[in-house]
Amino acid sequence: MTKVSPVRRNQSAYNLKCLTAFYGLPHQVFCLALSTLDRFITKVKVQPRYLSCITTTCFYHAVKCYQGIQSTTSLEKLIRVSQCDCRTGDILRMETIIQDKLRAAAPDADSVTHLTLLQIIIDVFRTLSGVDLSNHLDKMASKLVMCLCHAELLDVSFVMVALAVFSSHLQTLGIIEPVAFSMVLNICQIADRDFISYQEEIVKFLAVNYAAPSSLPKLQLKWTISNRTMAKLRPGYYGDTGLPVIPELPYEGMERSITDSVESLDDIEDEDDDVPGTPTAEDFNHHFSYPNSPSEPSPLSNGLSHGHILTYADVVSGRLSLYAHE
Repeated sequence: MTKVSPVRRNQSAYNLKCLTAFYGLPHQVFCLALSTLDRFITKVKVQPRYLSCITTTCFYHAVKCYQGIQSTTSLEKLIRVSQCDCRTGDILRMETIIQDKLRAAAPDADSVTHLTLLQIIIDVFRTLSGVDLSNHLDKMASKLVMCLCHAELLDVSFVMVALAVFSSHLQTLGIIEPVAFSMVLNICQIADRDFISYQEEIVKFLAVNYAAPSSLPKLQLKWTISNRTMAKLRPGYYGDTGLPVIPELPYEGMERSITDSVESLDDIEDEDDDVPGTPTAEDFNHHFSYPNSPSEPSPLSNGLSHGHILTYADVVSGRLSLYAHE
């Protein structure tokens, strides 16, 4: 068993971010779930194949802590959305394991996270400088979440990360309050030299990633659909279209339909006998006769024979050709 690599940890953090956005939950749920995940994989050596189940369990536990006992999030739906390849019983057993391993450090609704420290910093800065940045909390929280999805930026304390995000946002707004901010650093017991070097790293990271969110890798939810479900979704491809099958060979009743067409044509010709130049049935027989087989009967007089098929279109085309010769 080996520890979870930073790449896999970042992927799990991004999955938590996607789940939070999918359910429309606040950033506090993401921070609580990620804090639980980081504490657990730091304390316990986890096999990579269990990481997806652990990530989903941490999110489910964070949702329950945020929404209370009467949580409206369905566990079955969460399993389908996260595609963690586990069952409901696996999530519940994993939740018990996480609580047992973390014990007193198990997260709850009052747990201190990065976002909690960021809110405290905003309140302290407002008290010291008189500048209220509460309406900028969402933007700062978005930057904080982006930093938390990269493990290489989290080698420092929670409050250092929150202070660096807060300071970078102050620079973006153009707010200069060195005295008040220096007092905040003293309250947090952070040296100026350590903070300045880390802040530069955070500013560079946000300038590349937060300014161009489209360049970030995007996770697409993949749905596993069985062949049976696919057949129901595409009936025109897998099932019957409902249209009749067109036969390739002559079918029973074709001779009768052609004979009826010819008889109706003969009736029309009988009515037009007084019109000069109107072709008769003998003209049709002569036109459609077969000179190589003079002994064979005409298809108009004796119906179809020897596999010859005569359609109504052939009769009409023959009649037009007789008119052309006239």
